[in-house]
Amino acid sequence: MSKEKSFIRSVNLDQTTDEIRKKVPNFSGFVRQCLNRYASQVNSQNQSCNYTDSLILYEGKCNPLNASRPICFYCWPNGAPTRELVRSFRLNSDIKKFIDQGPLMERSSEYVQKFGSVVYDPNINMEWLQNECYAHNSMLVQIDDHLTKESQESKPRPQKSKFSRILSILRGK
Repeated sequence: MSKEKSFIRSVNLDQTTDEIRKKVPNFSGFVRQCLNRYASQVNSQNQSCNYTDSLILYEGKCNPLNASRPICFYCWPNGAPTRELVRSFRLNSDIKKFIDQGPLMERSSEYVQKFGSVVYDPNINMEWLQNECYAHNSMLVQIDDHLTKESQESKPRPQKSKFSRILSILRGK
């Protein structure tokens, strides 16, 4: 959790969702993550990434593995990729840059020295990385499902007068 001021809020759960809550190790963190994802999708037209680190390395997206901050759902709507996925993406990007520098025949030994036997794969791109994130983070709540449904909040109950509360107590209700 960030060092910002925190607020305590309550949420109404039914029996089923309360059973689910008991299985979530950090319920507050889970709710914060869901709210951040919701905000990033609702405000995607007006929002941009606030983290300008590594924008070139990730084709205009921020570094998904920065441990000093929560994942940016504006850049990574499907959650963070694993380190291995990022490694594959970055290696493939480096190979592409090397290939684009000119003919490989004169630089084949340099290629082997830098990349070994790894071959450039044109299918490993940002779309591939985002799809892999989706597959890897399949347990994330799909916020899209909640963007169009009306809120099912319970309506506040009218306040009882002091007299009504005293009568309820006397009646044992």
